[in-house]
Amino acid sequence: MTMEKTQKPWYKKWWAITLFIFFGLIVISSLADNNDSTNQPITPTQQKQEEQAEVKNEPITQESENKESVQTNEEVKKLDYQIVYELSDKRYDGGKNFYVLVDKIDLSSADFKNDIKKMVDKIVKTKGGKIGIDFVNNKETLDLIYKSHYGSNTLGRILTKAEIDKVGESLVAQFSGQLETDIYLNTLSFFPGTFTDNPKVGKYVETIEYNPNK
Repeated sequence: MTMEKTQKPWYKKWWAITLFIFFGLIVISSLADNNDSTNQPITPTQQKQEEQAEVKNEPITQESENKESVQTNEEVKKLDYQIVYELSDKRYDGGKNFYVLVDKIDLSSADFKNDIKKMVDKIVKTKGGKIGIDFVNNKETLDLIYKSHYGSNTLGRILTKAEIDKVGESLVAQFSGQLETDIYLNTLSFFPGTFTDNPKVGKYVETIEYNPNK
């Protein structure tokens, strides 16, 4: 018995071909759109936005780190000081006196006064509130003040006018803490060894009440 091949209806063949062509057109159209967006020219506005985005995401370079380190070191340097001498028998109430060497003061503004206040805070915190402090920005003058009647009184003579003038410009500040016989209980004087008519530092001469760490 011979079996006859069954043929698929013609309309099923055409339906499959039509479906294949339809998906092919979709793929071709998608590739064409992607190609157009890739080759689309960048406008000046878009380019600027991309550059700004790159700058924001730019990693910190070694140069930037070095600059930050230098700034930090400069801030620390402003507060540098060294306690050179200490006297325990200068005040009647038993308070100690400290003779402190500080860096050269920048006289272009009064900002150095804030630095002196911070030094007072730090010294009082470690040495106590019943304290006297002389801040001097010249080692030779600091030695002179300490040896004179202002300090240990071991100089054996009075100061000359030239030395007094030097003290006036180098004795940056004096602090008297918890001293009842002073102007204030806590007194801070700037350039106490000279007067307001001094052409170099006279404009910074000032006496104020300053309570450390408050």
